[in-house]
Amino acid sequence: LTGILVTNGWNIIIRSILVRNFYQGIVVYGPTTNIMVKGNQLVGNTGVNSAGLQINGIGVDNNLIFSNTFDGQMTQNFGLWIIDGDRNSVSNNRFLNNSQDGIRLMNTAASNRIVGNTFSSNGVNGTYLFGTGVGNRVTSNDFGGPFSQDYGIFLQGATRNVISNNRISKNGNGIGFWSSAATNRIVNNRIESNDYAGIQWWSG
Repeated sequence: LTGILVTNGWNIIIRSILVRNFYQGIVVYGPTTNIMVKGNQLVGNTGVNSAGLQINGIGVDNNLIFSNTFDGQMTQNFGLWIIDGDRNSVSNNRFLNNSQDGIRLMNTAASNRIVGNTFSSNGVNGTYLFGTGVGNRVTSNDFGGPFSQDYGIFLQGATRNVISNNRISKNGNGIGFWSSAATNRIVNNRIESNDYAGIQWWSG
């Protein structure tokens, strides 16, 4: 079961709701635009590939996601999972205790803005850019804490994205790249006190 399902909608506000222990928390299918998801608690959803919020499909664009708490309680795989959606704004959220990634951007997801969020104690990555998406910006976020993720940020296949002005500390590794990730800009980040590498490049 899904806590909240939106399909082919626009100008919808989802605000101040606790969405807990569903198969998926909130799912938004396209084409859907101008959805505001604000001040919600998305906690411990338990399905296969479960997400607190899933933005799924071409045309799921120009949505605002801010001031939410994505607490996976290590049963929810992803806090926020964006598949193909473009120009979404993700700001001032908390992503913690998700068993895989705080945020996963996948396939052609492009020109999304991830700004001013905190990431702590996610199982694998704070933010994972996976696919052919371009023009995403990961800016002014805090990746770290007393118990943090394997990687603050990991990029695989993603090109021409910008990682800037983030604090990335006390993770296993700061930023990781798979060899297919190219021409990304890493600018003015504070990368310190990670267990292994500040920046790691994988070839394969």
